[in-house]
Amino acid sequence: MYISGMERTILKAFQLKNLFTFLIFIFTLMDGYSQNSTALRANIVSIEVGGPGGYGALNYERIITIDEQFSLGGKIGFSTVQVIDFTQKFNPDLLIPLSISVYYGKTHKVHLGFGQTISNTVYADQFNGKPSRRTSFHTHFNIGYRYQKQENRFIYGISYSPIIEFQKIFKHWGSIMIGYTF
Repeated sequence: MYISGMERTILKAFQLKNLFTFLIFIFTLMDGYSQNSTALRANIVSIEVGGPGGYGALNYERIITIDEQFSLGGKIGFSTVQVIDFTQKFNPDLLIPLSISVYYGKTHKVHLGFGQTISNTVYADQFNGKPSRRTSFHTHFNIGYRYQKQENRFIYGISYSPIIEFQKIFKHWGSIMIGYTF
């Protein structure tokens, strides 16, 4: 199917508008609730192997406690796949997973979530052979388990995290994470 230049511009604008709306929603949620003193620590820094960040990612997550059993989380991550491009220069491929999750449970939590992974990758331009960048959006989902004891600062989790690459190709993916709360 051929997409004209005008249709491509409209599609990119629509994707950026959706991304902007998604980010506003996450940051509104993060500041919209106050935490009480008995709530779990609200900030998490984690290392995730697998998942929407590719082979691994460094993540920051903000947890918003709704009640004793339910909480919401907004997460942003950073990952890279290759740091040297085909010309042997430093030019990393970047992956930025953004997600929202709902958690249920106290110490043993199940979670369900979704989000977008933004990839910015280097490729050889077909006209001049020079490195060019391409930004793509990939939808991901997650369902999993997290162990997060209130008096312990470390958390552990495992998830099934399928991803729809380029909004076309469904891939099964999983992740294991360890994090620190503060």
